Amino acid sequence: CQPAYLLSVADVSCHPQVAHLPERAVFYASVVPLLAYYALFATVVYPIAHTLHPLDLMHSLMPAVPAGLHGLLKVAGNWTYSLFFCMAELWGAVVISVLFWSLANEVCTVDEAKAVYPFMAIGANVALVAAGCFIRLVNHTLSTTVGGDTQLLSLRVLIGTVMAMTAAMFASKAFIDSKILAPAAKAAAVAAAADGVAQQKAVKKKKSKGTFAEGIAVLKNSPKIRNLALLVMSYGVGH
Repeated sequence: CQPAYLLSVADVSCHPQVAHLPERAVFYASVVPLLAYYALFATVVYPIAHTLHPLDLMHSLMPAVPAGLHGLLKVAGNWTYSLFFCMAELWGAVVISVLFWSLANEVCTVDEAKAVYPFMAIGANVALVAAGCFIRLVNHTLSTTVGGDTQLLSLRVLIGTVMAMTAAMFASKAFIDSKILAPAAKAAAVAAAADGVAQQKAVKKKKSKGTFAEGIAVLKNSPKIRNLALLVMSYGVGH
């Protein structure tokens, strides 16, 4: 899933269609396709997955493929499941690593960041534990009350929960946009106009998000940023 993650980050940063979207719409445009696939998988793909998987072809190719590549062949043979788990991985990687922290950097001052970022990180980890407990509760409840094969029902309950939590996310994002970012931008524009700054430059002061290519350039030219990147990548590999 790492190549898919890199492609997603590059798409959010560099894709011309994304670049032409209003800045506040990038968040929604990045999340909605993931939600659409989750819903499609739970309602359409999973019930007929056995008809979509070329398992006979996979088994026929097994003898001709080196043993070390059998795992990759099984990933391709069960491609709907592989794609689902890849999209699930992108949820955490793109929504949290890219979209959430970009938004947090935009709305938080340096002093606020020092105070609240550690608690946000702790809260995210607590949420992971809570999610695991919820998944276990759903599976246990359905297995004891419904009986039989409850995988499809469990999947739909969990995807429905994701949809509900995403609705809460969107509501929070809309509140931040309308009650915090919009008034701040308006106040900055009024102040800039009062100082005689041209109207087209009267926008809220903020850090430039930059493009994917600009990020790579900074990484190459700054030893400090390069070492920070090495630190976090080493942590990811070790973790």
